[in-house]
Amino acid sequence: MEEVARPLFILHSEDSQGWRRFCRVIPGDPAGLAASLAAQGRGTCFDQRAAERRLREAAAELTLFDSSALPVTEPEIQSALEEELRAVLPAEWSGGRPRQTDPQRSELAEIIAAVVMSEVFGTVVPASRIAHKEIPDQQTRGVDVIGLENIENPQMTLIIAEVKGSCEAKSPPGVVDGMATKLAAVTTDRRQLTQELIWLRDYCDDEYAEVCARICARYLLCRSTPEIILTPILLRTTNTERSADRGKFAEENEDFDYPIRFVSVIVDAEDLFDFAVAVYREARRLAGP
Repeated sequence: MEEVARPLFILHSEDSQGWRRFCRVIPGDPAGLAASLAAQGRGTCFDQRAAERRLREAAAELTLFDSSALPVTEPEIQSALEEELRAVLPAEWSGGRPRQTDPQRSELAEIIAAVVMSEVFGTVVPASRIAHKEIPDQQTRGVDVIGLENIENPQMTLIIAEVKGSCEAKSPPGVVDGMATKLAAVTTDRRQLTQELIWLRDYCDDEYAEVCARICARYLLCRSTPEIILTPILLRTTNTERSADRGKFAEENEDFDYPIRFVSVIVDAEDLFDFAVAVYREARRLAGP
């Protein structure tokens, strides 16, 4: 029998307080997590087969139009593929910016968030901020991850997710307040939400083009506002996770306009930055045949 691939993440536990749901998510295969995330990061930004096809077609044209041109060798093809792969991924950290703002660290958090949303909660993620970044070495802008649930129903659910990672000993870490502010802002400011829906419409995968266009058009026409679930996703390590990490999202006097799905993702690493560096070091290697 063919072995079934283990999910990258699984739901470990959850509890609810009214409209607030708190979920603890852990890796399904801790030993293989870094390699699996490297493949996810590589695949999000780089289509290796398409890149190789383009290079081979260009190499063939060189000798087709100039018989004196030297044939392109296999090592040259591999070198060109490696160069393109490195160019589309965030550069290695050089010490020029704080570790906590390095694109490798923030980008990995967004990749983990998208995987958790799709694998654990069955969320459809129609478009990737990372895949559409113009400059790999800069941070993404806007809501980190936008997803859809109940996609077959007339009234779909819009999942608005903000993800942050923290190794801070303080609980809740400071980033939790920032997530609360960001999620409240995007869902109470019509202009911001309109911009997010337009982005989703314009950058979604082709198979979701019709549904994303419909959501955006109905919102612009003031005929329908999608149901929304605010999804703060906090990435912690096993040695920094604390019971008070939920912060404002668990406080009864904090009134959010929409249901909350707070997700703690726990990875077995000493430091999130070092973990991200290891993942992207592996991601910069070409995939095997």
